[in-house]
This record gives sequence, C-alpha cells and structure tokens, in this order.
Amino acid sequence: MSKAQISIELMVMIAAILVIFIPLLLSVYFKTNESNEQLFQVQSELMSTRLSNLINAVGNLGQNSSLRAEIFVPNNVKLIELNNLGRGGEVLVKISTSSGDTDIVDIVKFPVTPLKIDKPSQGLRRFDISYDGQKVNVKVV
Repeated sequence: MSKAQISIELMVMIAAILVIFIPLLLSVYFKTNESNEQLFQVQSELMSTRLSNLINAVGNLGQNSSLRAEIFVPNNVKLIELNNLGRGGEVLVKISTSSGDTDIVDIVKFPVTPLKIDKPSQGLRRFDISYDGQKVNVKVV
C-alpha cells in the first residue's frame, strides 16, 4: 500500500462523511428556525389572550378596580393596539413571520381607552389595568 493510496482513501472517507452530515446539519438548521418561529407565534397569542382576559377580569370586578400584570412580549411583536369596538373592545397584536405580518385579535367585553404601542421592547413588561366605570384603561409602566 502506497502513501498516495492511503491519502486518497482518507479523502474519500472524509468526503463521504461530509456528504452525509452537511444535508443533516442544514435540515436541523431549518427545523430550528421553523420551531423558533412557531414558538414566537404561540408566545404572541398567549400575550394577546392574557391581556384580553385581564381586561375582562378588571371590568368584571367593577368600578375603581385595578391590577398590575407582567406579560412577556416576544421579539417578533411589531404592534400592540387596543381599540373600541361597539360596546366592547379588541386587543390587536401584529407579529412578523417569515410569510409576512400576521394579526392576532382578541375581543374584550368592556370598552377600552385606545392605546397603540409601536415596536414594543422584548421581555417582561408591566401593564397597569384599571376600570373607572366607563372604560378600561391600560398603561405600560
């Protein structure tokens, strides 16, 4: 066996290993990105649902009730908006995904003071939620 033959066999072995592992690594990379995007979407839906449930809870407690809540805001959230809608209101959360922007909307039973938060910072955010008998007021602390 010559030295050249050993070198060629070693290169063939390394090439075979690379042919197997490069597609595997690419597959894992793309699946990880897809999983992260799904996680951010679920966290955004949870944030919207939690905020709307807290607004309903404060409204159901009656006039002069209030609470302070910490809610996690994921980094894909572009906009948080509260709007009046008839005799109630809505919580709108706009998120960015790989397929474009997506709106998550939850309905609340009580009128809300309109609020618009563009590009909220990621992480735990404190929300003061109070009810004055007419509208539910939400403030970011």
